[in-house]
Amino acid sequence: LIAIPAAYVIHTLVRRMKHFFTAALFVPFITSTVAIALIVTVLFSERQGVVNQAIASLHALPLIGGLFPAENIRWLFDKNSVPVVISLVVIWKYTGYNIVLYLAGLQTIPPELYEAAQVDGATRTQQFRFITLPLLRPIAFYAVTLSLIGNLNLFEEPFILVGTQYGQNQAGMTMGAYLYKSAFELGFADQAAAMSWMFFVVVLALTLINNRLFRSRE
Repeated sequence: LIAIPAAYVIHTLVRRMKHFFTAALFVPFITSTVAIALIVTVLFSERQGVVNQAIASLHALPLIGGLFPAENIRWLFDKNSVPVVISLVVIWKYTGYNIVLYLAGLQTIPPELYEAAQVDGATRTQQFRFITLPLLRPIAFYAVTLSLIGNLNLFEEPFILVGTQYGQNQAGMTMGAYLYKSAFELGFADQAAAMSWMFFVVVLALTLINNRLFRSRE
């Protein structure tokens, strides 16, 4: 939902600075997870975090101040905030990689197709819907499959951000974190092995479903 429109805008509207935007968006993906976690920890710190300071400044405004909380939010502990922070980190880190994939796919589309569509009176929206999206189907299948597997394997981000307690009521617990905790902290190696096989079956089933959904119609 984010990567395809962003890649299309970069490819069509900002061609002169395409390489700059591509590199800037790809940097989070190649940056160490530990470094990203440290940045996020500073941004979402309860007392001196930039996010809480911005919310406090908005709370002081006369008209819209009531929409923002007066107390600092415990972003990395509260059960309602921890999933939000982890989701933002994952989106920020992996969206750039998907954008690069879609940019590579857009460059393989022959420009003659768009020129012919313009001659026929097709708008940019129609070109995007009937030319770009169908031809990006293989790239979309690859990107969605990797995203599914990556999200199900999510471990480093919550482990580094919220520690082994995974926030209030274990709100930051993921499947990968639960497997790690069962095997190495609780000592249930047999249970972790059984869950790993179930996890493999779930990933395989989702991949097959994804393959069927993205299969080109003959």
